[in-house]
Amino acid sequence: MTFVVMGLGTVFNALTNRRDPTSGLTAPILQALAISLVPVALIVLATRLPGLQAGLLTTTRSGLQWLECVGLALLLPLVVEVSKWIRRRRAPAAAVVDARRAVTPGRAVESRAQERKPG
Repeated sequence: MTFVVMGLGTVFNALTNRRDPTSGLTAPILQALAISLVPVALIVLATRLPGLQAGLLTTTRSGLQWLECVGLALLLPLVVEVSKWIRRRRAPAAAVVDARRAVTPGRAVESRAQERKPG
């Protein structure tokens, strides 16, 4: 069960940590989920195929054991998402910049003129 929890936990953690400080569960989540199917399939095969079971010292899991493994593996991503949410809430609001004024060529001239003023 440790093998399954660590493997699934790594996959779930990769999903939540793919964006920071925004949630890892934002778009394009479908592509990330599709990519995550490969390691999940390998974990399942490692607990189902006799050759892999012998090599990795795993055994077949029951349905309840799979649920327990998924539940334990979801704890870390849950903590990560909550901490990101808290950080986003505590972050200062971004300053609003007037886009037209920011890209106007005259702005540079105004800036130089103010630097030259005595006083």
